[in-house]
Amino acid sequence: MGLMHYPQDEYLILDEMRSEFRLQYVEGDIFAMSGGTITHCEMANNVLDTLRALPRDEYETYLSRLRLATPSGLYTYADMMVVYGEVEVVPGIRDTVTNPVFLVEILSAETADYDCGKKFEHYTSIPTLRDYLLIDQYTIDVEHRWRDDDAWKSAHYKRGDSFTLTGVPLTIAVDTLYEDVSSAA
Repeated sequence: MGLMHYPQDEYLILDEMRSEFRLQYVEGDIFAMSGGTITHCEMANNVLDTLRALPRDEYETYLSRLRLATPSGLYTYADMMVVYGEVEVVPGIRDTVTNPVFLVEILSAETADYDCGKKFEHYTSIPTLRDYLLIDQYTIDVEHRWRDDDAWKSAHYKRGDSFTLTGVPLTIAVDTLYEDVSSAA
């Protein structure tokens, strides 16, 4: 449940004034987004290290401090996003990306249901999005969702598995995402 109901322009003003936390806008409601844990940060670093293999002249990786807007009206912060080619932003709204090809969420107990459900529904409205990765920070479990024509498919991967993304030229080994992360079993 959101803190208050706001029109989009008021959310954008509030989000620009934020300092200690990020705000998410969903259907008129504003939510404060939770902070990261040490495990979350370690895993985000591992994802970032993996994404460094992408050609820098074609792909740009952005961390969770850059806002994302979906055509369905969600304004949020993915843990990580990759854009192919030129970054497109919402006209007149500073630093709000609209064209990711790949999004990553590191799941917490508080966000898992939302990231796997309603947030994903909003993400599917992004025409450029091809891959969505959900990484469990408590157990070694990675879910890869990808667009296959007009449908979304999904597969889970465990220790020792590797998989290839569809929107970026990258194969990911699950073990590298959990490297030096002691709390995931």
